[in-house]
Amino acid sequence: MIRHLLALPLVLAAALILPACQTTGPLAVRQGRVNYNDAIHDTSQYQLFLNMLRAAHFDTTFFLEVMEVDAQLTTGGTLASTNTPLTPSLPIGGK
Repeated sequence: MIRHLLALPLVLAAALILPACQTTGPLAVRQGRVNYNDAIHDTSQYQLFLNMLRAAHFDTTFFLEVMEVDAQLTTGGTLASTNTPLTPSLPIGGK
């Protein structure tokens, strides 16, 4: 019985950590590439729009090109536990 109680925190930690492995590796690259591509496209369109407004107002235009994207995947988690003694809500005897 004591061995089972000692193994419980390890099982809980594994249950929290293993799902994080699903978001790393090739799947993360597939999902991340589309997200980065969309973000670069959207910001490039916005930059073009701003420069068109600047040119219309005879202001200096400025173009910044994205040459490389560096990313780092991190995972984290928290495991908390409380030790509360089990006590009856009513005194024994019903009073």
